[in-house]
Amino acid sequence: MNLVIGPFGNPWIPKAAIVLVVIVAIIWIPVARGRFGLSLYAVGSNQLAAFRSGVAIGRTKVLAYALTGLFATLAGLSLTASTSIGTPVPGPYTLESVAAVVLGGVSLAGGRGGVFGPIVAVVVLQIIQNDMTFLNVDPNYALVAQGVILIGVLVFGSVVEIRRGRR
Repeated sequence: MNLVIGPFGNPWIPKAAIVLVVIVAIIWIPVARGRFGLSLYAVGSNQLAAFRSGVAIGRTKVLAYALTGLFATLAGLSLTASTSIGTPVPGPYTLESVAAVVLGGVSLAGGRGGVFGPIVAVVVLQIIQNDMTFLNVDPNYALVAQGVILIGVLVFGSVVEIRRGRR
């Protein structure tokens, strides 16, 4: 199964994009709009306030980790399907996933974020990587560029948080 070439004779829409839309529609939209999504944001923002509001902290954390495991499994299966290679070594995907999450506006401290910001960040990072490949830039420099972008966004986000705290 190739997730890169588009289905139904359409080369412009990759199968991976269709799989992503289906997963978001089936899993994320009900979670974000339901009680569990509100509990996730509450626990991520302030556990004590969430507990005092009646949120089951332990259950919410277990379900969050289970949902994370499900998404990681789906990502691994789609990576294996698109590359036809199964390997236990993560390679550069750890940096890329953290960079996409941070660039997408998800707070590493918890309590803020969404699903569409990281998706846009993945597209931007992939465009940067493809452009560097077309320009015959060494792939190691592409990782350095991603790291520099990630550090820049983290520094910018920290400065914004410090300024918000002073007001």
